[in-house]
Amino acid sequence: MSLQQSYGNQATGKMIHALHGKQSSTEASKGVKAPYERLIKWLEGEAYQDHQQVLWRQFEKLSPAQRQAVLLEMAGSIDRLESLMNAPMNWEGLLAAATNVEGVRLEPDEPELEGTANESGAQATVGSVDVTGLLTPYKDIVLWLNYKANKQGKALLMRRFEMLSIPQKKIAIHKMVNRRKLLFADFTKTMSITILLKKWVDWGKMLSALNEAEKVNLDTADELSVEHYLDHEKNELEQEEELELEEEGDFFASGLELLGRGEEKQVNDENDLKKMLDDHEQLNWLLFGIKAMPSGKPKEKSVTAVGTPELIVDRFLKVDLTLPPKAREEARKRQLKDNGYYSTRQCYVYLLTIIVSLIFERGVTKKERAFIQLMEKLGLTAQKPTPTKDMIAHQLRSSQ
Repeated sequence: MSLQQSYGNQATGKMIHALHGKQSSTEASKGVKAPYERLIKWLEGEAYQDHQQVLWRQFEKLSPAQRQAVLLEMAGSIDRLESLMNAPMNWEGLLAAATNVEGVRLEPDEPELEGTANESGAQATVGSVDVTGLLTPYKDIVLWLNYKANKQGKALLMRRFEMLSIPQKKIAIHKMVNRRKLLFADFTKTMSITILLKKWVDWGKMLSALNEAEKVNLDTADELSVEHYLDHEKNELEQEEELELEEEGDFFASGLELLGRGEEKQVNDENDLKKMLDDHEQLNWLLFGIKAMPSGKPKEKSVTAVGTPELIVDRFLKVDLTLPPKAREEARKRQLKDNGYYSTRQCYVYLLTIIVSLIFERGVTKKERAFIQLMEKLGLTAQKPTPTKDMIAHQLRSSQ
């Protein structure tokens, strides 16, 4: 028997064994959870049968968490993993999912805990990201953000980040977490919120950071320009978080507990706020800055972007919005103190907690037209799937 025939027989035998599940899978099935192991062994056999060995090796080189993320992306959920074996293999889908997750640092359970676009009704658009000129931890953070943006329907927001210069990108990342010193694990923890037991990136924080970073004009040729800028902003960036939220638990469900005031005072405040917002025009003003127009005059053009936390709080506290930034900040601080709030963040979370409950009650439960229109403005439909409080909360945050 010739050497060529010998190698050919070995290759054929290897393929046959793989197809019948008798060959022990390579490294790809190691380190993954049980539901994924059987699927990976099946996938290996399919790869040999369809001559996709190159793609298989790309998949095989991924970390266990990355491999699980790829398979979850293709299946849609952990409950549908087995269904992949009942249909022709989508190699283009595997390539796209593997490419999207390459280089992304993921915790072992992260793929199963992360929220996805189909859960919020958002449109999932996959985009790549250029990390040229970015070193760790910036590079790791940008790859993680891009991966999450693709998963959570925020690829367009990531494209806006891509348009920044390298110094602006670095500044935006620091401003997202309000930190001078960056650590990857600290960044991902600070930028994550939990909604309906799923982890979402706080895209509202990213949008606010982009708005600020776009205004910064630095010399892109000066490698120390970012360091000089951060040194100048040191007091602002290194101040501790005004209020740390629990790692677990719903961001908005924590709102009432954050007040720190007496229970009776909390109940009265909640009732007063609900009465104020019974008129949906007041709610439109608080969220979108849209004022009621006198009858007979054309309505003000609708604005779909929800105000930033500072803007919503200023409208609520009746702070003069025409004041210069510094004067407006001082006025906000006085109003917060006079009304018994510890910080802008505390007041904002409280407001959003009440608003989410109100929109759900009036729009979903009672099906009032004005509140249904408000939900539609947020990108939600009153039809199936019926919006939950968590979906409303997520849309409010991500529409800022």
